[in-house]
Amino acid sequence: MEVKVLYHSKTGNTKKVGEAIADALGCQSAKLPHVGSDVAADLLFLGAAVYATHDHGLDPQMVSFIRTLDPAKVKRVAVYCTGFSSAAAKLMETGLRNRGLKVAPESFYCEGKFLLFKAGHPNAADLDRARTFGKRIAKG
Repeated sequence: MEVKVLYHSKTGNTKKVGEAIADALGCQSAKLPHVGSDVAADLLFLGAAVYATHDHGLDPQMVSFIRTLDPAKVKRVAVYCTGFSSAAAKLMETGLRNRGLKVAPESFYCEGKFLLFKAGHPNAADLDRARTFGKRIAKG
């Protein structure tokens, strides 16, 4: 099974979670490729956060990336997010389903540090939960 872990991360929080998932599954994690890249995977883990600078929505790069995914090449997508809320997961899921992609019924969320808020997150327990999430999704 070909598994890919991709993310968009401005603060490094979502990157940490993606690295934990990839570590658990024995694959690499990577920043989103340029829009138009030909992504193919049996299982794609896709991570992001919402940002106040984008009206508390997804970064435009993530929105554009989702619009390029081909349901014939990406069999299933599992989403993960960090931040102050799990809103990014719902936004990604909606965009993915609108593209006709199969989305895992479970997503992953943990708090993410920003400036002086949520210090220490994602922490070791958050990253352990991310690893467990990755393994559970990959099994089935």
